[in-house]
Order: sequence, then structure tokens, then C-alpha cells
Amino acid sequence: MAFIGQTTKPGEDDKRDPNETRKRMRDFADYLKSESVPIYLPGEPEYERSVATSNLLYRFARPGCVVQPLSTSDVQTVVREAKLLHIPMTIKCGGHSYSGFSTAADNSISLDLGKMNRARLDTRQNPPVMVMQGGAQWGHAYKHLINGKHDGYIVNGGRCPTVGVAGFILGGGLAPFGRKFGLGSDTLIEATIVTVDGEIVTVSRADLDTDDNDPDKHKVDKKNLFWALCGAGGGNFGIVVEFKLEVHKLDSPNGVVVAGKYEWQPELKAIEGEPLDGVVASQGTIDTMNRFYTYNWPNECTIDSSWISAIGKPLTIRLLVYYDGIKKDFINLIEPAGKDAGGGVNPIINNGLRDMLKRRMIEEPSSRFLHETLVDQWSEEIVKAFPQNKSYSLHASFVFENTTEVIENVIGFINGDMWRFQDRYAGENAKMQVTWIHSGGKTCDIGYSKTAYPWRKGVYNVYILLEWDGKWLEMDMRGWLQKFREALKKFSIEGRAAYVNFPFPSLPTEVGTNEKRMSLGEYEDAYYGDNSARLREVKLRWDPTKYFNWSQGVQLPEEYEKERSARLQPTSLRAQGEATEGDGNTVYLAAMTTIPKPVKASDRAFADRIAQEQWKTFVPVKPLSIWPSSGIHALTDLGF
Repeated sequence: MAFIGQTTKPGEDDKRDPNETRKRMRDFADYLKSESVPIYLPGEPEYERSVATSNLLYRFARPGCVVQPLSTSDVQTVVREAKLLHIPMTIKCGGHSYSGFSTAADNSISLDLGKMNRARLDTRQNPPVMVMQGGAQWGHAYKHLINGKHDGYIVNGGRCPTVGVAGFILGGGLAPFGRKFGLGSDTLIEATIVTVDGEIVTVSRADLDTDDNDPDKHKVDKKNLFWALCGAGGGNFGIVVEFKLEVHKLDSPNGVVVAGKYEWQPELKAIEGEPLDGVVASQGTIDTMNRFYTYNWPNECTIDSSWISAIGKPLTIRLLVYYDGIKKDFINLIEPAGKDAGGGVNPIINNGLRDMLKRRMIEEPSSRFLHETLVDQWSEEIVKAFPQNKSYSLHASFVFENTTEVIENVIGFINGDMWRFQDRYAGENAKMQVTWIHSGGKTCDIGYSKTAYPWRKGVYNVYILLEWDGKWLEMDMRGWLQKFREALKKFSIEGRAAYVNFPFPSLPTEVGTNEKRMSLGEYEDAYYGDNSARLREVKLRWDPTKYFNWSQGVQLPEEYEKERSARLQPTSLRAQGEATEGDGNTVYLAAMTTIPKPVKASDRAFADRIAQEQWKTFVPVKPLSIWPSSGIHALTDLGF
């Protein structure tokens, strides 16, 4: 999911003098009130609604205040005053950051853009353009296409309508029809940003035509800023307050799409001598999924999938289909020569699965798809993000090509690791989910460095979710996630690729001398690859003091060089073909082609540390019940 989280570090004097920190926050609040900028303090209903979170890892986060600007000028006022007083800031749009990067820390400002949520469909232009404020969610855009019955038109937005537009676009943006139209950021025409100095700058796709040697340096700077916003803009260069995006026309006749959801209970096999017989997928299931992932689907077809292993329940593989076409053509695609087609023709070789996909997919107008089907497809994730549905969760991501070598190794490891998860945590309330977001297609047509997002060869953006109840499991889960990440990192593009909108877990702000964590340079390498050097130069131009400074953000060039000289050796890019239990002791072999030595799960040392830090200033408050917990069937159920 998308995020826009920007955090600056307080001055050293603040660390020495808490009274000075509190005084600055009071001065900031008084000034904003005098300027009629909406600001809320702890205990006020608007504050509590804004800071509420579903991920219990961040349950004690209590920023000094919540600001909810109503206009671009409000944002300018906030930035100028916050910078003047050296108060750190975190920016929240949809609040969907998997790793809590839209959750503000103690003694900081939470800049909640949620009230700046207007969206406008401009049909006077050809093709049409969607204009959205920086706090809009995708549901605000979709409702214009729905209410106007603009069948056949799609804005290249998020799968979940409650995801914020800003974080989605600025991280690249993986859309349901992205295989047809590219990344969400590939459809960005223009963006308006409030800079660190509180100035308004508008950059556009047209700026990319500026020659690097143009004597007008400001033109070149705007070119580089627009380039950086397309994949690396979240929390690094300023606050984007408006987006203009292309609206695309589907090829399907009469504006219909084929879409639906099916949860497959695949064939399992017993593990002889083990207590949990029937957890591992059978060879037939593995063959089916290997063919499915290595098949070169046409750009009109996107099929997401999730492997779900909840403790005490059988393995489930959920499939979500989005097809630009009619149902007859979709059926011909998945069954090109009938059930008995041979010679490797069928993309889905399991007859039962293929038949259910034929039955469960619906042909419908694209406006109804946006209103109802898309919501239903992602209803579990939507509801899970509501603050009253609390659990602990951790994520990590990869970007895979769909070669036979990559897919067979990854599937083999996931299959074995899900059995190990069931075995290790039997009796607990926990879940392991590996979601494959189908990308590729048109996304691959743009070069590595044409935008800040580099992983254009990726066909699947994959993330692992670990979700559990009970804070005592955090140490095990951090260790498990680290082992999983190390095991599959080799197969990610260039042995390092990850997606910034599915970021690595956040870690405590303070780290002991014997504790190892990823360096900022390693985060940059994973998210931006060889584009990192240019991004650092853009950072130097637009945020030279690094006010916008979230913990996995773009560095300044000098900072990077200092860190690189002292950086610990990065983890080996060789595949870790062994996975250990969460406690880091027992080793199980995975079904991979190479079996190197295991790596110690050093992330376990960070268990409960974030909560410990936040608890120092946490004051309990009565919870508010304002979010629906069930009955999510359509966009209107979400308030759009």
C-alpha cells in the first residue's frame, strides 16, 4: 500500500531540554490558531481520530499535535513555522503505510492532509484529466467515474479505494490495469508541491524535455524534481498538494471489464512422520502455480494472487482478476484449446481451478467494477486498516521477474516456509501471507532511469505479511521476517529490489552498539537502485538541510559518502536456502536449488523497542468507534 511519511529529527537542544521542546510546540500551536489553520491537541476528538492506528506496533504513538490544513496556503504556513521552530513533521494522506511511516512520533507534528481531498474530472480535455488534491484517496477519484457512468474510462489508481493518491503516485503506483497503462506515476501530467521553504512549485511532464545544459538552471531543477517525484517522491522533497493524471480509455467494447475473486483450496500432500500432515502444497499445485507465474499473460490481463497460511487452517490461494475485455475472450485466454490442451498451452493447468475462474468472473461495466467489485476484492485489506481492527503486523517486499529459475525457487521456498510457520506457531493466532501483485506489461516499456522507479523488468511485486495477536510474539516474528527476506533476496531483481510502497519494517530510533540495522544506503539501493545517486542530487537542490527526513528516505550526497565509508558489509546476495524458526535456533531446509549458510536473525533484538520508546510519553485515552467493522460491499459503504 502507499504512504507518504516525512519525519525530521529534533535539534540536539530539544534532546537536552524537554521543556524547550514543549514550549516550541505551544508556540507552534498558538501561531497556527492565530492564522486559523485547523490544529488539534491530544484528547480532542479530531486528534484521536487522526492518530488511531490498526497496527499495534505503533499503538503508543502520540504526536504533539495534528494539523489538518484546508488549503495550499495552510500547508505553506505549517511548513514555514515548523521549520522555523525546528519541529519535526510527519505527513499523512491515506495512512496506509505498512511500516508506520505515516504515524507521527512524540513531540512532532502530524500533518494530516485528509481534509484536502477534492477530486475533479475534467472531460473538456481529450483524453480526460483527473485533478486531485494531495489528501485525496482513490475513492474520491473513482466516484466521479462511477456517478457519471463513464464506462470504459479508468484512472490508473490504487486497488484499495482508501489508499491515498499521494503516497501511491509518489512511490510509483501499482494499479489494477497497470499492465495496460503502466505505473500510476507514468500517467502523472503535473504536480504542485510546497517546498521546504514554503514556496509553491509546479512541475510537469513537459519539464522532462528540458536540456540538461539549459542555461536556465531552475528549468533543469524542475525537470529533475518531476523525474524524482515519479517513484521516489514520498517524504523526500516537499509536500505535493495537487496532482493531474491522465484518464485512460479501455479497449473493451461497451466499456466492460471482466473481474472477480476466487479463493482456491489447493491440493495438499502429507509430510510423512510430521504432526501437521496435509499442510504442504502437492506437486500438482506447485506445477500449476509455476506455470501460472511463468506464463506471459497479455497486457489486457492482470491476476493478483495471495498465498495465505493462517494457523490451524488449510493453505488458501486467493486470485483476483482484472481483464480489459469481454468474458468470452477471457475464457479463451485461460482455456485456449479446451481442457485437454497439451504442449504447455494452458496458462492454468489445474482443471478445477480453471473451471472456477470461468464461473466466478463477471463481465460488467467499468463503473460498477469501481463501485463494487474492486471494493469486494480488497475488502479484507480495507477493513484490516481500520483502527478498531487491531493486530500486530510486519511486511517486506521483493520485485521478481517471471523466469523459470526465479519462480520455481521462490515457490519452493514459500511452500516449505508456510509449513514451518504452521509447525512453529501451532496454537497461536497468527497468519503468514505472501501476496503477488501482477505488474509487468506496459510498465516494462519505460527504461530503468527514465523515472526514479527503476524496477521496470519486474513482473511481480511481492510482499510478505506476518500478522499476529500478542506482543510477546514480536521477537519471533521479526526474526522470521528477516530470515524470509534473506532467503529470497537473491531472486529479487539485481539481488536487492524492493518496492518503496511496501517498505521494510521500521526500527527503533535508538540502536545499541551491538545491534545491526540496514543503513540508509541499503534502503536507497533496494528502493531506487542505480537511480539513487541522481536522487541525492535532487535532494540537495530541493531540501538541502534535510528537513524532510524519514528513516528510509533519500540522503544528501555528503551524508551518503560518510555513511558509505563506515558502512558495514552488506548481507550476501546469495540466496539463503535455509529458514530458521523465529527463535533463531532450529534450521529447516527449503526446496531451493542452492543451500548457503543461514544468517543470524539480528532484527529480533528490536522486538518491543518501538513500543518502549513511545510508552515513555503515552497517556491512555478513551477509544472512538467511528469506522465500520463489516458490511463493506461498495464504495458508498466507505463514505465516498
